Amino acid sequence: MARSSIAQHVLSVAVLGLIVTPLNGCGSGDVTSESASDAGSSGDDTTTGDPDTTFGPTTSGMTDTLTGGMTESEGGPTDGETDTVDPDPTDSGGECGDGEVNPGEECDEGVANADNGTCTSECKNAYCGDGHVQAGVEECDEGDNNSDNGACTLSCAAAYCGDGLTWEEMEQCDDGNNDNDDGCLEGCLISGCGDGFVGPGEACDDGNDIDGDGCNNCALPGCGDGIVENEEQCDDGNEDDFDYCGNCIAATCTDGIHNGGETDVDCGGPDCGPCQTNDMCNEGDDCIYGECTSGTCDLPKSCLDIIENNQHAPSGIYDIDPDGEHGPNSRLPVYCDMDHDGGGWTLVIVSSDDGVHTWTWQERYLMSNNESVLGDLNELHRDFKSYALHVVPFTDMMFHHFPSDVWAAYSGMTAGMSDAATFMAAIQEPVCDFDYEGYKQTAGTLVASGKMCDSNLYFHLGDIDGYNTLGPCQNLNSSWNTATYGPVWSFGHNGGCPFDDPNGGGLGPTNKCAQCGPNTDISESNGTGFGRHMGLNTGMPGTGENNIRMYVR
Repeated sequence: MARSSIAQHVLSVAVLGLIVTPLNGCGSGDVTSESASDAGSSGDDTTTGDPDTTFGPTTSGMTDTLTGGMTESEGGPTDGETDTVDPDPTDSGGECGDGEVNPGEECDEGVANADNGTCTSECKNAYCGDGHVQAGVEECDEGDNNSDNGACTLSCAAAYCGDGLTWEEMEQCDDGNNDNDDGCLEGCLISGCGDGFVGPGEACDDGNDIDGDGCNNCALPGCGDGIVENEEQCDDGNEDDFDYCGNCIAATCTDGIHNGGETDVDCGGPDCGPCQTNDMCNEGDDCIYGECTSGTCDLPKSCLDIIENNQHAPSGIYDIDPDGEHGPNSRLPVYCDMDHDGGGWTLVIVSSDDGVHTWTWQERYLMSNNESVLGDLNELHRDFKSYALHVVPFTDMMFHHFPSDVWAAYSGMTAGMSDAATFMAAIQEPVCDFDYEGYKQTAGTLVASGKMCDSNLYFHLGDIDGYNTLGPCQNLNSSWNTATYGPVWSFGHNGGCPFDDPNGGGLGPTNKCAQCGPNTDISESNGTGFGRHMGLNTGMPGTGENNIRMYVR
């Protein structure tokens, strides 16, 4: 027995009163104990082998003291001194594996201790998380690495698909059931469009990416999904009802909606026809007259603007604005001839034998500086003057006679910077130049014949009357000078060509001529241009059936 164990044993016996040892010779008699022989003694003072051993004084005169120590049996001091040993409170008195649960041990199953048992090789109770897999109880144990999103859960169960715990390295999801419609499929995969299962947020799932088969991107077909299907004309995938596809109905130029590429309702843009005046526009091509000002279709500046932007525009009354939206002049109703020489002619004057003396010598400046207007656009067989005479720039003139329907056009007369009134006002009157050839006819049905010298157009002719000198022609006070004002054609009446009695070939004004009869200066000649000398005035006089119309372009 170890020294410390013997000391404890002797101590316990002493406490129980089984052994009484006299101290310092006190007491009488010897104490005899059978157990003393079992305990033994140290030194020469102890007699062994006799059951009746008597403890007495040692040869050194010192007595072993049981309280606090014991006498060494071997290797002890030879000087008779007492050796005292204190017990170690941390000493378990046993070891792990001895089958006894010693201090510091949680368990001890002896040889049954095992790291896969209930008591580990370190005499610790097994538990989930100790890093040891307890057989029959745990499927796994990774110690501190146990995790409900790992291979070994916090309950030491091996992770598997369907356990309700998502193993991050192996699973996308795990809802612990086999329902494929709840967002987590069998196999622990997150559901998605195209997997063939109708999951959260899906109206359908046909397991393919084919559009137009009744299930498009896991949504049922509908207007706005970007796929043309069923009764849809179009589907652009947005909610803009004013683009090229509104409510899945294709925009047209007749749907009564401002949509598609239109600049206004059913007009403008690349697909529809031009817009009318005051409609919205982006450029001139959006407008019927080619005039787009500040985003609004403006009025045409002339009849030529109209025909250039609409080759099928018919003859008739139109509104024009020669100086544009921001000019001082307001819109102007005019009559446009779209049938002769390419059309685009703006009517400025009508000279008629309607019985009203409008175009007289005294009022001759109505054709130039006098800006007064007269007549009615709805009665063009009567005398008429449009303000267009003063505001529409021109390069060409045309004259159309009724009822003969003979017409003549004269192109390239100006550079297009002047209106007809200003043009005529700039010509000095009367014109008596023998070399004056006027403006040559460029189109029409007029053909010089009879007393007509040529089909050229002249202005403000004086009466040469067969004279070989210019004096009588230039003298408006001459008795025989039947000069006229405005447009005129050259005839050889009784004095031969050129320029004899020009009033008969003009639009009405006749110089006051002493030998010509009374009131010639306040009366129209009723020549109606080239009509009288060519025998074209076949209408009833005084009714306006005989008239000639002057246009500019």
